[in-house]
Amino acid sequence: MPVMQERIPLLDEIGFEWEIKPSTRSWDEMFEALRTFKEEHGHCNVPQNWKEDKQLGKWVNHRRGDYKLGKLTDDMIHKLESIGFVWNTRPNYKRGPSKHPSVS
Repeated sequence: MPVMQERIPLLDEIGFEWEIKPSTRSWDEMFEALRTFKEEHGHCNVPQNWKEDKQLGKWVNHRRGDYKLGKLTDDMIHKLESIGFVWNTRPNYKRGPSKHPSVS
């Protein structure tokens, strides 16, 4: 539904953005931000809601998901692994012996 002409000045008054500006950085820019994070913190495990760069934390999480789904190129995988990227950050819990006796 088109915006009525009389509403345009009202929207302008409140600072409405008429053009959509790209707010995302390229893959290479995000990789460089991750490399910088690694240099400063010693690891690539950026918290998803990291206050200094929330987009980086989300980007890292999405790369892990893309990896699981096979959506990353070999070059992307190599680049990430070259800086020590860890694909699975959850500890692997081993099951202990069953609490139920086996039936023979």
